[in-house]
Amino acid sequence: MNRWLAYFLRRVENYVFYFTIIFIILMVLIQALMINSDIRQYLSRVDVLEGEPYTHSHGEEDIFGETEKMTGAGSDPFQAPMEITLEIVTPRTRLKIMVNGEERATIHDKPQTIAVEAGDLVEVESDENCNNPAKVRVTGAVGLQQPRVGDEITVLGDNQLVGWAIPEDFTHIED
Repeated sequence: MNRWLAYFLRRVENYVFYFTIIFIILMVLIQALMINSDIRQYLSRVDVLEGEPYTHSHGEEDIFGETEKMTGAGSDPFQAPMEITLEIVTPRTRLKIMVNGEERATIHDKPQTIAVEAGDLVEVESDENCNNPAKVRVTGAVGLQQPRVGDEITVLGDNQLVGWAIPEDFTHIED
């Protein structure tokens, strides 16, 4: 019995060893193939989901001597205005509405509407501690598919994400 167990465990150990070596070789090979963008599109969908890259165009230069133009949703100067309306569900609470890390408005008793652009990060922040959590509800979202009307956010003190401002007309992702 001991002899059979030793033989069996030795064979299993060999299989595990060879499987590990093959796995490491395949992992290195696949990572090397990811360098080629034509092959990468079949191995990973992340590039498609990350959005449009910044492209350089001729025009005014920034402080680094380069010109950057954002392409994709939100880059159209004639895009319809987008607004989000938030209201506090918890009474006697004062919250700050943050857009891209900067305070845009304060919300207390009545709903507050703020204008946003495509890709803006909308958060709420409380000055109070976590012992008294506040609730905020999205009551309006004009021109936006995210955040959705009816979403509720529990604010525990630090910045709590309401959502990324995603326009209604953002329906497809280009390669």
